[in-house]
Amino acid sequence: MRKLALVLALAACGDKKANDTPAPGPESPKVAREQPPLPSDPTPDDPRPDEDTPTPTEAAPADADAQTEAPAAGGGTCEVTATAGREFKQTSGGGPSAANVMQWHTPEMRKKMGYQAEGFVLNCNGQHIKLSIVSDRKAAIPYGSKDYQVGQSNSHIRVMGTMGNVAISKASGMLAVDKFDDKRLEGRLTLYINGTSPPTDMFKLVADFNFTCSGLSGCK
Repeated sequence: MRKLALVLALAACGDKKANDTPAPGPESPKVAREQPPLPSDPTPDDPRPDEDTPTPTEAAPADADAQTEAPAAGGGTCEVTATAGREFKQTSGGGPSAANVMQWHTPEMRKKMGYQAEGFVLNCNGQHIKLSIVSDRKAAIPYGSKDYQVGQSNSHIRVMGTMGNVAISKASGMLAVDKFDDKRLEGRLTLYINGTSPPTDMFKLVADFNFTCSGLSGCK
């Protein structure tokens, strides 16, 4: 059933244009679509964040007919490609709501946000796919290039989000950080989502991100 739900969700993302075309008749006022809340999946070792802890932030709604959404000006971009029977691409912008990097803040601000170590909260949020990449608040993610496992019991990186109205869960993969310093954070997340119990029933999601540091105390 979950496999079918993921296929239908991805198909719905690409078919919005056809489904949203109004029938001929008097023009009716547009109603803003309610976006599904971004799920959290706390564990005993990673409790639900409090009000001061950075959490995934929803992006402003974009045109529902756009299959590739225009990124915001400045701050970099994040391009997400999801494959589940068909391919769907989405591009979102950067800025403080997309890249919340602890090293780019003062130690005082980092502590206020609930981080005891270096790390980040990255949000690739478009209209159809909402994805957050969150580092462990107690495990340091230092500057430099490195690969991090996702979805393992000892992983320092966790991923959460939605694709359409289906939560991204039972996901595993790799976060490859290619460049991370006081100017930029670049990398790729490759995620495999297990649709049903057999391990061969996988759906792939790739996020290529390139975020720049600007206007913060830790930026050079």
